[in-house]
Amino acid sequence: MIWAKTLVPNQAVSKVAFGTQAGFFAELGFPVIVMGPGDMAREEHKPDEGLDLSQRGTCDRMMKNCCRN
Repeated sequence: MIWAKTLVPNQAVSKVAFGTQAGFFAELGFPVIVMGPGDMAREEHKPDEGLDLSQRGTCDRMMKNCCRN
């Protein structure tokens, strides 16, 4: 999570309980992180889920920082 925070400074980083394949890859010994735009705890995987357009710029910066690191 420390590395994730360096990708988009001043943004909240949190843990959420939902399923991904990350656990499978972690068991194989790969370091994994699940990240993306929005607020999974409040906005995603609900009947009218969506992404606030204001999050698009934050996501773009995060992805550029991923490529640099």
